[in-house]
Amino acid sequence: VDSAAIAPLKDISTATEITVIIGTWCPDCHRETPRFIRIMEELNNPNIKVTYIGVDRAKQDPEGLAAKYEFTRIPTIIVEQDNKEVGRIVERPEVSLEVDLANILK
Repeated sequence: VDSAAIAPLKDISTATEITVIIGTWCPDCHRETPRFIRIMEELNNPNIKVTYIGVDRAKQDPEGLAAKYEFTRIPTIIVEQDNKEVGRIVERPEVSLEVDLANILK
């Protein structure tokens, strides 16, 4: 984990919800999800709530939770504050998960 990149995220006081849509069959999910989990563990910020939604190859889940998000590729990491989407990371980060999350939440 790039501790310097995520340092600003440790100070987030606004309620932040992150939804991660993943598939067990997806190689990109296998690469990015463990990294994301490690970042969240390192952050340990009670103001950031993470929800994981597992989808099948048709990109659907049994509870229909993913249907409310418009997405075509996974993993899709959706960041929301005040019930509004403030950014998302789709398939792979532009720079790194840490830097991309910091840029979304700055």
